[in-house]
Amino acid sequence: MPVNFLLPTRIEGLGSRYHRHPGPYAVGEEDLNKIFPDISKVQPEPYSAKRYPHQKGDLDPPNLLLLTRLVEYLHPSTVLEVGTYRGRTTHNIAMHSSADIITIDLPSDMRTGSEESYGTDEAYFMSRDDVGKLFKDSAEESRIRQIYADSMSLECQNYLDVLLNDRKIDLAFIDAAHDYESVKHNFE
Repeated sequence: MPVNFLLPTRIEGLGSRYHRHPGPYAVGEEDLNKIFPDISKVQPEPYSAKRYPHQKGDLDPPNLLLLTRLVEYLHPSTVLEVGTYRGRTTHNIAMHSSADIITIDLPSDMRTGSEESYGTDEAYFMSRDDVGKLFKDSAEESRIRQIYADSMSLECQNYLDVLLNDRKIDLAFIDAAHDYESVKHNFE
């Protein structure tokens, strides 16, 4: 499948985290339909995009739409999201599915922006009270479990195993750290 590649240094306004890895990539509609037959028929409107406009650090509108389409197409029972930020993506997944959602973000004592290995710009760290604030007090909040831990730690993996209780993850969305080694670890 052909992949479109644009050097991060040619994209205005990107933080330094994007200069340490290749991307972004774009998959065209034709290729998307090869992977997910008839997904072109799924054209939902990302509800949270209307309610919570995009801010720097949120999943960008085209990728939020793609993720929404995948959620509606796949009908996952259990979704794992690594990297909660404001919770806009989490809330969008919840509004477009009946899935149980587990979302992981760093604990407060690790949100300093000084962890170079995580490949995350300091500007994207926020207080624990602000992490996930867009799904808190929503009708969907009861299906969302927030883990405050380093997704790379054994402690987090053990806690995740307890929450999953032998269920499988139907859809995983990794939007944290943004460096190759961290994403590879989270994927594995």
